[in-house]
Amino acid sequence: MKYKFVFSIAVCSLVLSGFFWESKNHRVENIMIERDWEMKVVTIIPPKYQERAFGDVNQISINAELSFSADGTYQRLTRMQLQSHLSSEQSDLLITDSGIWKVKGGYLLMSPIDFQSGEPTNDASTRRQTEVIKQFYRMETQQSREIQFVNERTLLLSGIGLSSIVLTSRSS
Repeated sequence: MKYKFVFSIAVCSLVLSGFFWESKNHRVENIMIERDWEMKVVTIIPPKYQERAFGDVNQISINAELSFSADGTYQRLTRMQLQSHLSSEQSDLLITDSGIWKVKGGYLLMSPIDFQSGEPTNDASTRRQTEVIKQFYRMETQQSREIQFVNERTLLLSGIGLSSIVLTSRSS
């Protein structure tokens, strides 16, 4: 009798915890759907990677506009500025991608389906370097990120290691 009581308390606790967890996911999903988001990221490429893959590109600045739909799809428009340490010129690259998204267990999961990009605006980077940057961008998109709710207009997406992204609301 005593064990049945303890077991039923444990089951009730698990069920209530599950409902709480799902309601938290639902709340974050609703906030993500209600607004359009933007992110700004600057990546400094260490010299050892520049030589092997990125060539003379030593800094990539990313400005993206991102929207999540209730049907589980997302759309993103990204402007990348590729800066070379050899010249003061920068090359701009425009990437659009769309795909599916969901929040599960407090993590944002994104899977790109359609990925389109233009060519860099000048010859500061080679075709090979541009392809490496595009592949890196695709891989970053597919990474699951823990969602930390900062406030109604700011979300922190924490990835593996030190890679974190702040999404800020563009809506008023």
